[in-house]
Amino acid sequence: MKRLVVLFLALGALVAAPPANANDQAYLDELTRLGLPPKSPDGAINAANVTCAGLDTGISFFEAVYHTGIGGNLTTQQAGDVVSTVIRFKCPQYLGLIPPQ
Repeated sequence: MKRLVVLFLALGALVAAPPANANDQAYLDELTRLGLPPKSPDGAINAANVTCAGLDTGISFFEAVYHTGIGGNLTTQQAGDVVSTVIRFKCPQYLGLIPPQ
C-alpha cells in the first residue's frame, strides 16, 4: 500500500505542471517579438529552465548557444537571441555572460 501511495504521489508530481509565472510569460512574449514564437509554450519554458540549469553547472554562453541551436534547429544568431532572452528573463544572475552586441 505504501508503494502505491508513493507511486501516485510521483505521478502527480509529473502530471501537475507548475503554472506559468510573469517571467515565463514575458519570456514567451519576447521570443514572439524576436520572430521566434514557440510551438509549445510549455516546451519553451522547460528548455529555458534546462538552459539555466546548464549555466548553473558552468557551461559557457557559447556552449548554451550551440546546444540551443542544435536542439531547436536555429541559426547561430537565433540561438544567441534565445539564450540571451533566457538569461534576461529566467536566470538574470548570468547577465554578465551575454556578450556585448
